[in-house]
Amino acid sequence: WLKILQLPISAPFSAMKLLSCSLLVTSACVVPEDTKGADDGNPHCWDRLRRCDGPNAHPSSGPGYQPACGLCEGIGGPAWSDKNGDIEIPNCVPVAPAGQVNPEPPRPEWALNNGGKFTVESDRFTMIGKKKDPFCFEFFPSNNSVGDQCYRRQTGKFTVDMSGDQKSLHYDLNIRIPWPSDKFSLFGNISTQITAHGPNMWIVNNLYNAVEQCVCTNPLSSSGDGSHNPDPIFPVMYNWTNHLVYVGREKLTVEYGIGEMTLDHWTYGPHHAWTQIVNNKSIIVRMWQPYNGFEVFAPGSWKDGVADPQAFAGKTPPGECKKGGAKIRIGCDDDGYPTKKNQTVPAAEDLKRARTKVPRSTRKGNTFSDMASRLNSYLKEY
Repeated sequence: WLKILQLPISAPFSAMKLLSCSLLVTSACVVPEDTKGADDGNPHCWDRLRRCDGPNAHPSSGPGYQPACGLCEGIGGPAWSDKNGDIEIPNCVPVAPAGQVNPEPPRPEWALNNGGKFTVESDRFTMIGKKKDPFCFEFFPSNNSVGDQCYRRQTGKFTVDMSGDQKSLHYDLNIRIPWPSDKFSLFGNISTQITAHGPNMWIVNNLYNAVEQCVCTNPLSSSGDGSHNPDPIFPVMYNWTNHLVYVGREKLTVEYGIGEMTLDHWTYGPHHAWTQIVNNKSIIVRMWQPYNGFEVFAPGSWKDGVADPQAFAGKTPPGECKKGGAKIRIGCDDDGYPTKKNQTVPAAEDLKRARTKVPRSTRKGNTFSDMASRLNSYLKEY
């Protein structure tokens, strides 16, 4: 954090101590009583408007919130931080709960017809996931809300093709770098392309038309203690909507100027979706998951059965991710695939050193500058 704050390493120690203390002082929030059905404990104390877990809440497949989520609960909206109030909750009016809607709407579909293809021409999305860097470049939605989250706005085109051997999805996006915050970004927007196929994901960033960057990764889900499930995550399959539970019908003011719509509300654990009936089909208009993301598909932008093959041509892997491609390649081997994780077991001596809570005398200094000099000398050895 010293580098981020641009504080010179020679700054007076008293100022450093004051600054570090100010960063560490936090106040614990109080978890609302009616949200204690969250399987991760609802660590950010979000209320039932921002988060309401329905049945089959992952990863424990628990019963969800008690009392159960009702109309106009768990509706979420554009959020920009973990604070419960840092979100724009839309106006919502209950129309009728499930059981009083006759006939009950058809279950929504996701690339089920016409070979498992669809395209969303106008996809507006806030991606949410665990923060790994201050700029929110490298993060991915997780299966719990433990820890600080990134909130990154992005807009663009979304193409899905789950047919045959393709089974891929592709985003062509304009993303906003939320640093130092979403509302006051110093870096503005960059263009990026994200392709997922099998266990692999490729992220190609165009940094202000000056430098290309490729990130190769194998997304993994994580647990509350920071460990990872070694099983790979694949692109979302068409049949995930089979798990949705119908909540009822609502009048909801849909974001981005779309306005009030009468929509059907569905839930699966912490996942929520709102659909509009068009030609006897339930078309997804809006989706929310409090620690995964918020997404709005403008009415008319969903093209069922359409997926331009050029969206995936030369993208698995992209040429930028191969040796000789982009100037900056992160986690990529020469062929453009994610590098294999080093499974080397640490030596006993390394583990013993890692458990040492107090630095050894060779790693200490009499003054702040002396300590910095000693530590830097060790870094120079590598």
